[in-house]
Amino acid sequence: GSRMSDENVASIRSSQTITAYSDFPVGLAILPNDSSPLSHTVPMWYRPATPLTRAFQQELLPAPLTYLGNAISILVADGMAEGDPLQPISMSRWKEQVRMLDTMSDGRIKLRHERTTSMAALRRLLVAGEYQVLIINAHGSKRGTQTGVWLENDFITDLDAPLPPLVIFCSCGIWARAQGAVSIADLALRRGAVAVLGTLLPVDVRHNT
Repeated sequence: GSRMSDENVASIRSSQTITAYSDFPVGLAILPNDSSPLSHTVPMWYRPATPLTRAFQQELLPAPLTYLGNAISILVADGMAEGDPLQPISMSRWKEQVRMLDTMSDGRIKLRHERTTSMAALRRLLVAGEYQVLIINAHGSKRGTQTGVWLENDFITDLDAPLPPLVIFCSCGIWARAQGAVSIADLALRRGAVAVLGTLLPVDVRHNT
């Protein structure tokens, strides 16, 4: 491939933010004389480049403004299965977070933690409540070209439900790039989420234990 010009590198370095319409993990690129990936030095937002018609819609239409101010309602959909060695740890940590937020936020931040065993169960929770943030706490996986999450034994590749503005995946490798991958995170943007946070790669929890 061709080498970036000094002018291109200077433009990237001076950018306050970068929105990348790409199916490749450009945030992992390392600029000349740097030791950290680009995503560590400049805030980046990914937008899927495929299908192209959807990319045009996201690029040309104005982004809706969402104000997370005085009161925030958060739903944690926990898909950890019974018998999973991480399940009891996950449950205890989320219960601790619920207690902490109830105490420290004076009720302004409400966090609801629910075991969620299927897409149908998640859809019922989202329809029944009004949330600004959805956190999906589940194992991520890739089947063929599709990435998704496991809600117990139900493998989900598309969040077919009304989504809140912010969706956060506590899951491994759900935002795989290249190789024609169809990501559940990309599809969440198409379902109406304004911002989605997710991981590019698997996370080995044994590294931190």
